[in-house]
Amino acid sequence: MKKILFWSALSTVLLTACTNSSDIEAQTGTDPVEPAPVIEDQTLETVSEGDFSFIHRLEQGDYFVDVLYKDEKVGEFFQDLPEGGLEANQAPGYRAFVLETTSTYAYLALEPTGLSGYLPFLGPWEVARVNLAVPDFKILTVNGLVEDIASDDSKVASSMEFTTGISVMNVTQALYPNGSNVTNFPAPDEFNHAGGARFSDDGTQLAYVALSGPENETSAIYVVDLATSTQTELVRQSGQLKITGWDGDMPTYE
Repeated sequence: MKKILFWSALSTVLLTACTNSSDIEAQTGTDPVEPAPVIEDQTLETVSEGDFSFIHRLEQGDYFVDVLYKDEKVGEFFQDLPEGGLEANQAPGYRAFVLETTSTYAYLALEPTGLSGYLPFLGPWEVARVNLAVPDFKILTVNGLVEDIASDDSKVASSMEFTTGISVMNVTQALYPNGSNVTNFPAPDEFNHAGGARFSDDGTQLAYVALSGPENETSAIYVVDLATSTQTELVRQSGQLKITGWDGDMPTYE
């Protein structure tokens, strides 16, 4: 009899607590917490370029790009997505492509798409090097967006984080970073953007564009002598200049 009375009393207490909780919710106007949307695992697209294929997919709400070389997976790119995924948060999608190849390596890039706003310089968020003989897949760790790789596989240029300019580091250091062998080339203070960097054909020089904008947009091209770490202004004009390549020891532009 005592047990029956105990469970009866306990049930009454629990019912009262639930009722009070509902009353408080009604009084405060607090909505119940809705569960986060479920993001289904799915393959978005497969893109092929030469011997490489890039399989874009969502898994547990995150973005992956499987990288296949001659139909064998050699690695993957990965990007965290905000809760809700691509559509719910209007997060960018990504484009994966072959940035450039040399006799020994292929450099593969992952670049966001669908970004908005004033973005005068866009470039890969990540670049991986694939040794075609092995093959293996290693992500380069740099200070910002990847700008260019020297044709002899020795150096990588990237936009500088927190400061306007270009960084240059040894590719080996980018593959196995330890914080050393990075040389920074800051643009003059009058500029607030820098990018579009290109190494000369022999890898001894680097040209980049420094830009002031978006109001009264002005840009200049600077040429860096990597042996002496000196940089020289080549040309300046209103609007945005673009480096198109090199002709001997001089960059070409438009």
